[in-house]
Amino acid sequence: MSNLFQNIFNLNLERVENDWDKRGFRIINTLIFSLGILMLLFYLLSFVISLSEARPVVLGMMAITIIHFWVSKKLPFNVIKLYASLIPIVLISIVSISIIGEGGGDRFYFACSLILPMIFYKEKKWWLPLVLLNIVAFIASTFLQQYIEPMASISDQELFFYAGINGIAICSLILIMLKVFKIEIDGFQQTITDQKQTLEIKNKEITESINYAKGIQEAILPSAHFLEREFKHGFICYLPKDIVAGDFYWIEKVEDDLYFAAADCTGHGVPGAMVSVVCSNALQQSLHEYRHTNTSDLLESTSQLVSKTFEKSIREIKDGMDIGLCRWNAETGMLQFSGANNPLWLISNSSELKTNSDYKTIEVEGRYLHEVKGTKRPVGNSDIKMKFELHEIQLEQGDEIILQTDGFADQFGGTNGKKYKYNQLKMFLLKTKSIDRSEILKREFSAWCEGYEQIDDVCLIGLRI
Repeated sequence: MSNLFQNIFNLNLERVENDWDKRGFRIINTLIFSLGILMLLFYLLSFVISLSEARPVVLGMMAITIIHFWVSKKLPFNVIKLYASLIPIVLISIVSISIIGEGGGDRFYFACSLILPMIFYKEKKWWLPLVLLNIVAFIASTFLQQYIEPMASISDQELFFYAGINGIAICSLILIMLKVFKIEIDGFQQTITDQKQTLEIKNKEITESINYAKGIQEAILPSAHFLEREFKHGFICYLPKDIVAGDFYWIEKVEDDLYFAAADCTGHGVPGAMVSVVCSNALQQSLHEYRHTNTSDLLESTSQLVSKTFEKSIREIKDGMDIGLCRWNAETGMLQFSGANNPLWLISNSSELKTNSDYKTIEVEGRYLHEVKGTKRPVGNSDIKMKFELHEIQLEQGDEIILQTDGFADQFGGTNGKKYKYNQLKMFLLKTKSIDRSEILKREFSAWCEGYEQIDDVCLIGLRI
């Protein structure tokens, strides 16, 4: 019996696609079927009390319930929703005003039909007029019952009996609707629970995959211990936005030359990390396979290799990186620098640099930060074809070289939720003289963005001579 009812309630359900309409269709089927059973009971009741005048209306309503299951195969669901909202209003008004009159309680069926439009329609502009129509029909039937003589002649005892049956029927309909809602809510909650479990499994699988990718990326990145071994006063401040990052740092030792870089690849997270692998491999290949030594040639070769890698795609990919790249020779103290959009910062006790390159300087308490601009073009596919400039600087004891990506300066935070900005970062670096730059920078970044989401990867790398 339960399966039979379920089949009736789910009849023609395949005609609608989204869950909202499926729920509405199921409720319409349930209510129409319940109304048919109710009308059958009233038809039988009409032989017990003087309700012969009501039989045509009751039979008509029974016919509508039967026709519904055929019509619902043919009509668009929007039409089905409309007539399911309007039929109760029309039929209840006829019965309560024309046939039964005062005392029967038929008009209280509006309490059931009132909520139907809100179930069937999502948007207020559709259900609100139908709800208002229900309210107007209830007020009109209550008012007109006082002035219109009903068709049926029912004794007070029969009217009392009829009103009692009506009350039971109304309560039954309300209970049926509540039961339907409970079934729908339980089904909805079960769907959410199932989807939640599926998402948790997928999320776990994805997180495990990304964590494994993080291990691969960390294996590609040189460790901080490598920098400390090669140069004891070096630091790395590396703060990925996600588990894996588009920013990366690069360090290589070739005889007396130490190469190091801070790079910002297109994007962050998994896409950025994939681009970073391509760019890191291109740097390695340019240095060790093609044996380019000066930083300008290294970036030119890397840019060509990155472009060549992405040329294999059927769509145009302009992914690449901004980077600051240095080569420092421990014997001569000579520093080479080339940048793709990213600059070199050099903190010194001297107000002038021993270089032929242009630079800008700011001073705080006898310490100077000199900025050498990079070339305004990225590594990778670009419409800009100018050659990467080669800057050479003779370093002195105590000089500090810093390369960085834009993640720190672009981070929102502080009391006003503004960007940190490059000038503030320069002043912070000038005012802090501790060798342990990494921890100081991490604490400053954490304090600045407290209460705000990190928007990008952060990477700074530096050496102190």
